[in-house]
Amino acid sequence: MLRLEPGDVLFVYTDGLVEARNAAHQQFGVDRLVAELLRDPRRAPAELLDDAFEVVRRHAPGRPSDDRTAIVVARTTEVSRPRS
Repeated sequence: MLRLEPGDVLFVYTDGLVEARNAAHQQFGVDRLVAELLRDPRRAPAELLDDAFEVVRRHAPGRPSDDRTAIVVARTTEVSRPRS
């Protein structure tokens, strides 16, 4: 079981995201993806996802993107209380 703590983010992606190749056939890579995810920890999940896809698009402009899929799961810093 995976437990997320307040502020944690789970970013799940297909290999097409990190294997996107530029004109020189260099893969985008996990290191670049992680660097982008850590760049600004204040981003909302949707913004984080958009930014990740944008840096991959800039790395491999005009390249096919048929296997680039990702989702973000984030836990807020607030604790929800059950309604009575």
